[in-house]
Amino acid sequence: MPKLVLKSRNTRKCGVHISEQKIAAAERKFSTSRLPAGDPNATATIDVHFHIVSANDTLEGGWVPISQIEAQMDVLNDDYKDTGLRWNLVNTTRILSKEWFEGVAPDSPENDALKQVFRAGNESALNIYTVG
Repeated sequence: MPKLVLKSRNTRKCGVHISEQKIAAAERKFSTSRLPAGDPNATATIDVHFHIVSANDTLEGGWVPISQIEAQMDVLNDDYKDTGLRWNLVNTTRILSKEWFEGVAPDSPENDALKQVFRAGNESALNIYTVG
């Protein structure tokens, strides 16, 4: 199987831009919600749902191959192996929509609609969305 290599003139970065105020508010919330340490040998499995929003079935159009998703899961599990956390890929949803691929942005109505329609799992599940 050929190795997937993405070439770009620019380095890709996360498309989410969070204000310093929102980061500070989230940190305060996390600090006040933190539970006391429990059993140091305890483990937890977090279900992961990937939602791939693409304009078409090309890499440029946002199509993320399953091999890349599985590789990301391997990275998560490797990075967290000493913490007692394990990440379990439950499903991958593919959403072919040029409008959502190009139009979803943080704090936009499209972002809220996307998450209301496609969010999966219970409150402890991690939902990951990819958009343009």
